[in-house]
Amino acid sequence: MLYEVRVAANKGLGLFAKNTIPRGTRILAEKPLIALRLGQRPTDVLGYAKRLDLEEKKRLLGLSWHPGNGVKRMGRWVEALCWAVRNRATDGKSARAQGNDTGKISATVTERLSELVESLGEAVQILSIFRSNSFNLAASEILSSGVQPSSTSSPKTSNPPNALKKVIGNNNLRVEEISPPSRPAIELALFPSIARINHSCNPNAQANYHPLHQTFNVHATRDIPAGEEVSINYLPEHGQLRAQRVAKLEDGYGFTCNCPVCDLDTKAGQKGEQSRREMQQTMKRTRALFTDSTGVAESRDAGYGADGMPESLSSTVSDKEQRQIDALRAMPEEDRQTWLRERELKVLNKMLAMYQTQGIVGREVSSMHYAIARLQRSTGSDEQAMASAEAGLELEKACLGVDHPAYLEALAMVEGLRVDAARAQLVSTKSK
Repeated sequence: MLYEVRVAANKGLGLFAKNTIPRGTRILAEKPLIALRLGQRPTDVLGYAKRLDLEEKKRLLGLSWHPGNGVKRMGRWVEALCWAVRNRATDGKSARAQGNDTGKISATVTERLSELVESLGEAVQILSIFRSNSFNLAASEILSSGVQPSSTSSPKTSNPPNALKKVIGNNNLRVEEISPPSRPAIELALFPSIARINHSCNPNAQANYHPLHQTFNVHATRDIPAGEEVSINYLPEHGQLRAQRVAKLEDGYGFTCNCPVCDLDTKAGQKGEQSRREMQQTMKRTRALFTDSTGVAESRDAGYGADGMPESLSSTVSDKEQRQIDALRAMPEEDRQTWLRERELKVLNKMLAMYQTQGIVGREVSSMHYAIARLQRSTGSDEQAMASAEAGLELEKACLGVDHPAYLEALAMVEGLRVDAARAQLVSTKSK
């Protein structure tokens, strides 16, 4: 085994490398202990928990959990009560159907109530454990490279507002399960060993679902020295500021992160926070330029949503930026699109540099490389596009492994670009 479970200071238990774990190593591949499919109710978790054997239930109840705030806590008690009442009623109907006397089902009303109350505490604990430790596997599609060789039907032009929006939206690394039509995709699942891995805003590993193996796989995103704790990011990486990350972690998991990225008492932490703040301002200004110069009204209201990106940009346009917007509106369409692509490329490179400076090397960075490659290809910079796509592919390999469908998709894309480059070189040589 590559790791051992032991006490992790004030974080409870954690996973620690027994020996140096090289970058790209698959540290864990785990099938779910409990999984909810699309359309199932949260309380269905309790039914699955009832069917666990003693060892499995021990693993489940041994996980840490956050009770949530007052509203969430009360909601879980209500859910547990409804489930318990429904479950007891079902048991009673089953017993009567077998010809048992009502008195044999429970001697008195008091006994029935006692049994109900006794089961409620454990039911609430199980619901809280599941919600504190489960992973969302069906929130979105597998990340795609978005860069295609010329042999496919891919448009040459780009839509700058959507391109930036796609990169931001895809950074949370959400996945889907490939499953038969008769079996709905898994939406939420609990993996007890992976649930032991603690959070860091600058993690050394990343977890991704393998749709064919139906396992949640954890890969080292950099070399992990012996004795170092294995960590993953519980949040989607959107370039959020510390206050935004802290609020989500405290609400969802009940702890305050003290990783190096969150330590604003150090120069590195302060520098990283400032670069994130500047990046948000750059994104706000760029979004305003894209929205107002192209007349995409829906984008102004939508912004980038939660997780650090502002919902409204209507008050962020300075006089200088307004003059730039007016100049863009006056441009011919082709010139305006060229300017917007160049601006987008500049912004994406700035965001990529920010991630790299802070040591963030997960799939959120590979998606940046692919977006940059797509823009470079649209402007005819094929060699640069190839280099960017290959950089993204190398990250995908480390985060997913060579057997993951998303990596194989990206590999096929890069191979297609290589074929295009070789063909273009051959044509150029013949023309000389």
